[in-house]
Amino acid sequence: MSSVCLQRRNDLKIITITPAELLNIGLSATMRRVSALKKSRSPEHGIKPDREWQSDIEGMIGEYVLAKYLDVFWTPTVGALDSDIGDVKEWQVRTTAWKTGSLIVNKKDHDSHKFMLITGNNTVGFDWTVRGWLYGHEAKKDKYWMDKQAGRFAYFVPQSDLRLEDDADLV
Repeated sequence: MSSVCLQRRNDLKIITITPAELLNIGLSATMRRVSALKKSRSPEHGIKPDREWQSDIEGMIGEYVLAKYLDVFWTPTVGALDSDIGDVKEWQVRTTAWKTGSLIVNKKDHDSHKFMLITGNNTVGFDWTVRGWLYGHEAKKDKYWMDKQAGRFAYFVPQSDLRLEDDADLV
């Protein structure tokens, strides 16, 4: 893994990925999508069929960004679901192109897992932001339960409620 390009802007952690890293991520995301197609795996959590490829790419970018941030080797999972073992070590990664997007945790997600929110937009740049995290049980509060997308109930935790300061608990 290359050295981490980390900047702090207003207490947020910005990770820059290189074009070569993005190419590697994109190939891994393609492998993940093709494996899902081969297994006839349907998209979950309200992901529309026309967003499956983009969702895999954004998800893989988020995983890579967190691995780079934690300075651990990234091993993308292809061909199996990683909901029990974590996307990066014990971490579950949630990625969105929405700069103000929420951390989305689903009812069936593990209460004891750590969920990290990464935001960025792979169509306009190489900077991705580590927004913060919560344990599953912390995210699963009634005040976060909502239907922000028609037919997709989940826990939507605003960025203002995420942990940023507990860096010692990250690794």
